[in-house]
Amino acid sequence: AFETALKSNTINIEDVDDGDDVMQGIPADLEYIPLTSELGKFLVNWWKGSTRNKHGHGELKIFNLWKVSRHGDDKIFDASLDSTLAEMPNKWNNERPMFIERQKERPDHTAQERKKFWDGNVFLGFHGTRAVNVPGIIRENLRFPNQLVGVVITGAMFGPGSYFADDWGKSANYCSTGGGSSLYAGSSGHVSGRKSFMFACDVILGNPHVAKDAHGFTEPPKGNHCVFGKAGHTASWGSYGGLMNNEWIIYRKGRQRLRYLAELAWY
Repeated sequence: AFETALKSNTINIEDVDDGDDVMQGIPADLEYIPLTSELGKFLVNWWKGSTRNKHGHGELKIFNLWKVSRHGDDKIFDASLDSTLAEMPNKWNNERPMFIERQKERPDHTAQERKKFWDGNVFLGFHGTRAVNVPGIIRENLRFPNQLVGVVITGAMFGPGSYFADDWGKSANYCSTGGGSSLYAGSSGHVSGRKSFMFACDVILGNPHVAKDAHGFTEPPKGNHCVFGKAGHTASWGSYGGLMNNEWIIYRKGRQRLRYLAELAWY
């Protein structure tokens, strides 16, 4: 999937023989985004600027971008967003991710889509992973921990949900790297000759519950749509003190969709 996508800016996919499944059965389309295109420039600038760099990473460099479209996910996501919009209270805590204001400028959205996303508190959330996991994520989407069998889950501070960051520096800690170990991924799962990989996903947050401390949620409290681990407010485990970075957690399928994939490095 990676190599086909890299070549797709020079190869017309319509010229491929009908029997040649370039995605090897993965139910998704992967479209290469030139870094010099309008969308490419926006994503590069937004990605680089979305950090407080609490971990002291080096300068972010983006080498390749792809648009990810999993078959059928748009319909499910749109239905979840409409449901969330119908449930949003007139008054809520107005907790939103950092840098979400910049996402109003997304060139891949119409004015109507921008309004729906703002009203539903939808943001482009970062999700870092080991490079070897990327094809499986594109095939299966992000899976909740309670869907996994025989897999040891570590770091699930707020229970078995899907975790997203509003700061790429937080997600970088979960990526495999070509320059040594990362904080949580260690030194495993890297693909030789490639950089690190990080997803940007549309995530429906709706009305967040701000967690007081680390807690094993299985769903948000009634009236909320996600759990928000808030930096400087939410207490972490044990003697770690408060959270260094924001964490946004959803617990129901359909509340996020894979949107973009970046090959990048900060080391």
